[in-house]
Amino acid sequence: PSDWSGPPENEDSFVLKVQPFAPGGYEATIRQVNLPRIGAAMEGLRPRGKREAPEELSVESIIKASGRAKRKVRHLCRNMMATHLLTLTRREAEESEFWTPEQWAEAWDRLRRLLVRVIGAFPYVAILERHKKGNYHLHVAWVGKINVQLVRKMWLSIVGGRGAGNIDAKHIKVPAGHDRSARIARYISKYVTKSFEDNPRFNKKRYWASKQSLEEARRYVLRALTLEDAMEEVKRLLGLDWARYFKLQDGGFKADHVFMFPNGGGAWFSYLPDVHDPGPPF
Repeated sequence: PSDWSGPPENEDSFVLKVQPFAPGGYEATIRQVNLPRIGAAMEGLRPRGKREAPEELSVESIIKASGRAKRKVRHLCRNMMATHLLTLTRREAEESEFWTPEQWAEAWDRLRRLLVRVIGAFPYVAILERHKKGNYHLHVAWVGKINVQLVRKMWLSIVGGRGAGNIDAKHIKVPAGHDRSARIARYISKYVTKSFEDNPRFNKKRYWASKQSLEEARRYVLRALTLEDAMEEVKRLLGLDWARYFKLQDGGFKADHVFMFPNGGGAWFSYLPDVHDPGPPF
């Protein structure tokens, strides 16, 4: 705020963080932050160079890394306005036949290169799902119609021919396009968390994505000292109608595209232009 005089003494400030997306819309969080502590950390010396693998990954570090990767996957899917989900499978009867994540990465890269030759560069986000018996499927968020026959032919040439694998393509049917990309983003990002739970490896990529420009997040320090006041301040700042974030279901109202943190320290919400009009003031 223009009349803001600094963070309150011995108290956390509420900060609104907004992540805009290229086609419109955004995701945002409202959370309490200790600004003086963050400022002191930013002014301190940070180690540079390649990170060394710790002897043992802590539960806290795994949770944080999982959250960052899940958020990035979700943001990339929203930013490219995903419309379809493609699932690649491989027939594997015995454990000795199971591909490793590295083999799946190599197979996806081969398929991607084949597709680029035919259709040109295309936006995508791909992530592995590990099943109970130990083998994997590959889920790919895609933009636009999928030529299933073409992709299947290419995929079978990679996995070993007819009967060695398959593909499945789904178009998410919802009334609004932004809602579709948001649902795909939520669906595919959940596999990131599952990946960390199944195999917590240090500094290993959990997904593959095409290059795209994701606008830098915006942060606003709020005047509010309580979450209730922060929600009201954000409503005024962004021109929101919170009533649009609840829908009638089973005789009652259910929160939709908004989530209150269990500890009462903040909230997350997603703005969809074709669902939550009016538009954002930026």
